Amino acid sequence: MEDALHETPLLRAFAGLDAGVDRMPGEPAPAAPAAGRGGTAGTGAPSGPGAQQPPAPRGASHSAEIQYAMGNLDLDKRYTWEPADYEVSKTMQAYFVNFIKTGNPNGPGLPNWPAYRADNNYQRMRIDVKSQAELEGDRDRYLALEAATTAR
Repeated sequence: MEDALHETPLLRAFAGLDAGVDRMPGEPAPAAPAAGRGGTAGTGAPSGPGAQQPPAPRGASHSAEIQYAMGNLDLDKRYTWEPADYEVSKTMQAYFVNFIKTGNPNGPGLPNWPAYRADNNYQRMRIDVKSQAELEGDRDRYLALEAATTAR
């Protein structure tokens, strides 16, 4: 069953369909908006012919992980997606699909995502071009905040 509602592995997994995590959108990254066009109305940014435009957005924004998780980077035209973005999306989708199917994010070809436990030193997973588990650096702060707010 192939249709527009089940284009990505994650959406296919949610729908209970066969999720082929090797299937990614093959479209090239969209180009940045041309100078003088796109999304500056009402922002105070210069507009009109010859006006210098602000640089295209870069970096993570609020809820940016949604495009990566759903494999629809190409639908967000604010960014010029690079091949590395599609690889990170593919990795994230593979972890999510595995978790949806089995309750365990780990699978063939993926770096091990350890359980978040004391005997593992509370490691978390950084999904990036080089995905890897790392120590939870803010755990003591979270515990102190929790203790301060629940001790009342």
